[in-house]
Amino acid sequence: MGFPPSSSVRRQIEYEDMRFLQTLPYIGSITAFHLAKNLGLPVVKPDRHLQRIATVAGFSSPQELCQLISDHLGEPVQVVDVVLWRYATLFSDYLMMFADSREQSCSRVKSL
Repeated sequence: MGFPPSSSVRRQIEYEDMRFLQTLPYIGSITAFHLAKNLGLPVVKPDRHLQRIATVAGFSSPQELCQLISDHLGEPVQVVDVVLWRYATLFSDYLMMFADSREQSCSRVKSL
């Protein structure tokens, strides 16, 4: 994280996670995830694009979806989050790519 180990801000973030970040001015429930990612925490921002992808792909949350992909590829969940978000912003039919993908993804991961 971008704070020295002795920083009280860092300790509060580690102890309270999103709850502390939401006490900052202009930081709401979703923006707290974005800020946490920028600070280096292993979280996924559950924005509308990732929520839709997770739902269509059969996952209970964007975190679950990104964690599966992260585990499979060995990339941080924050990276998976950004890649999926960027894909969704570039291609208006992005949801078609993720339909019925959970069964395929899980069977591929199990076969490794």
